[in-house]
Amino acid sequence: MNSSISFPSGNPYRGSIELSIDPASYDDPGKEKQGLIVHIYTDDLHLRSVEISDLNDLIGLYKCAENMKNYGAGRPWEKSISERLVQRWSDDWKKGNPFSGFSIFKRDVSGVQDPEEFIGNICFKSGENNNAYVGSTVAAGSSEMTFMIDHKCWGEGYGKQAAAAMVNGVAPEYQKQGFKVACALPDDTQESLPLEWLTATVSPENIGSVKILTGLGFEFEGTVEKQFVKGKSIKHFYAKPLPKPL
Repeated sequence: MNSSISFPSGNPYRGSIELSIDPASYDDPGKEKQGLIVHIYTDDLHLRSVEISDLNDLIGLYKCAENMKNYGAGRPWEKSISERLVQRWSDDWKKGNPFSGFSIFKRDVSGVQDPEEFIGNICFKSGENNNAYVGSTVAAGSSEMTFMIDHKCWGEGYGKQAAAAMVNGVAPEYQKQGFKVACALPDDTQESLPLEWLTATVSPENIGSVKILTGLGFEFEGTVEKQFVKGKSIKHFYAKPLPKPL
C-alpha cells in the first residue's frame, strides 16, 4: 500500500449475505446451452445475474449524467453502448461465465412488491491486465469490481451492501467452486487463472466509493490513466488479495 497518501476508511457491512449459484437452461434456436444464474440477498438488496429483460433499466442508469459523473470517463453513455454491454453480460451467463454483470434491486421482504425496484448494477469483470497499471504488485489472476447505485438511492448504504455481497459472498464461492477468470497477460495473450485478487478503480473525488473499498480491505496501489468507451480518465487503483480457499 502507498502510505504517503491518506484515505478515508469506511465501516464494513456486517449484515446477512445469502448466495445461490445454480445451473440455468437458456433457449437458443437450434441449440440448447447450459448457463448459470446467481442470486444474492443482503438485508436490503437482491442481486441477480443480468438478463436481457433488465435492458431498459440499465440504459436509464447509464444515460443519467448524475450517475455517470464519477463513473468511467464521467459522461453518460449512448443507448447503443448499454445495449452491447447488456448483451455481452447475458451471453456470459448463458455460456456459464460467472465473471459478468449483476442487476441490483431493493429487496422486497413483504412479498407484495412486484416487480422489485431496480437501483443499480455491479460486476466482477474479466480480461483486465492489471500488471499494466501497477507493475508486478497484483497477480494476474484478478477480477475488477465495478458498481453503480442510482443517485436517487445514494446515502442509504446500498453500495456498501452490494460490494460486500460480491467481496465476502460471491468471491469466496467462486474460489470454492473453482471458477477461473480470463486474464489478459503482459505478453498480449489470455489465460484462465484461479481468482486470487480483486481490484477496483475509483475517481479520486468519489469519497463514498473509496470508503466502501477501504471498509472491505482494499488498499491503494497507485494512480492510473484508464481508457473507457467515452474517453480517458485519471483513477485511483485499489487491490485486495483473497485468502486461499479451504
